[in-house]
Amino acid sequence: MAQKKIVVANWKMAPDTLKEAKALYLAERKTATGLRRVQTIICPPVIYLHSLSTPYALRPTPALGAQSCFHLKSGAHTGALSAEMMARAGARYVLVGHSERRAEGESSVQVAMQVNAVFDAGATPILCVGERERDEHGFFLKYLEDQLIESLHGVSKKRIGMLIIAYEPLWAISSEQLRPATPKESEQMALYLRKLLASKIGLKAAREALILYGGSVDVKNCEAFLREGGVGGLLVGRASLDAKQFGEILKIAERAPQLH
Repeated sequence: MAQKKIVVANWKMAPDTLKEAKALYLAERKTATGLRRVQTIICPPVIYLHSLSTPYALRPTPALGAQSCFHLKSGAHTGALSAEMMARAGARYVLVGHSERRAEGESSVQVAMQVNAVFDAGATPILCVGERERDEHGFFLKYLEDQLIESLHGVSKKRIGMLIIAYEPLWAISSEQLRPATPKESEQMALYLRKLLASKIGLKAAREALILYGGSVDVKNCEAFLREGGVGGLLVGRASLDAKQFGEILKIAERAPQLH
């Protein structure tokens, strides 16, 4: 049976108020609930999680996710929020290792601990990996390999097979964009990630691993990435704050062929 495609909305530090967050969630939910071939995941700022999850707990479509979590379960860590707290607030998924978090100092060692913490909390981690730049000698491949392996250190084979990976090339993200990534580049990197995963979980499981593409995804390019990018879904940033545009992305994903 083919997997559902996964489309993740990362709202980042927006919108400004709970009223706006509720309106945006309901608008995106209206489209998401009518889809049969797409699992929508919305990751709002954590302060809105409980308010968005409570009224729809019996019909969790779209699913809610958190944008990050602390790598430890408890302790004297002022301002930190554990994966357990995120799950209790309604998050069924948690982004870990997002490029913006890594840029602020999160290490791959901490990311690996987050992966296990999210699983321990009963949620599913969405592990973000990606190179900062490309070079003609292919050194970026080693960079990506090291990042992935370090981000999975101490994570069991079973858990690796259950997580979601989001490939986000930093050089193609809107805030730092040097140029857009192409679906062909996405396909090549998805294959490379599967090759790396195969050494840890076996070829069959690596082929079935769910890999998303994230990097300035919008209405204009999402179909090409879904059809030609070798991925089973998308991680959407800025475009997910526009309910009309995000709804169109969801509809395009619904029509696109399944990867498996």
